[in-house]
Amino acid sequence: MLDNWESRPKRSNYGLPEDKFIFANFNQLYKLDPLTFKVWMDILKDVPNSVIWLLEYPADALPNL
Repeated sequence: MLDNWESRPKRSNYGLPEDKFIFANFNQLYKLDPLTFKVWMDILKDVPNSVIWLLEYPADALPNL
């Protein structure tokens, strides 16, 4: 049985763009080290029209990104 696409949440419900490829990582930010962050940024540079969706926890880490 196929899912009803119309009943699924929309990207816009989460503030995500409809027209971009979304990379996502929902690990807590304390697990993010400088090398991993650099790799993610390099991937984003190499993949046109893409963004990364990160878990915003803990909130005080977000401004440091």
